[in-house]
Amino acid sequence: MTTSRRDGTQIGTLNVQPGMRDIDAIDADLRVIATARAFCRRAGWPPPDFAPADELLDERIYVQTPTCG
Repeated sequence: MTTSRRDGTQIGTLNVQPGMRDIDAIDADLRVIATARAFCRRAGWPPPDFAPADELLDERIYVQTPTCG
């Protein structure tokens, strides 16, 4: 996937490969996790493990980082 600036000049190619989710899908999963954590906090329960959110953040960084070319 090629990204470009508003003026139409190319920035680079995103690291989106077949089978990989786009940023919108990753963000939706992060919102679900954030909502679950907020619910637990309000209920006084221990928060869920942060590892899934951390993995999603890593995936998001990988997807949005342009490659040279």
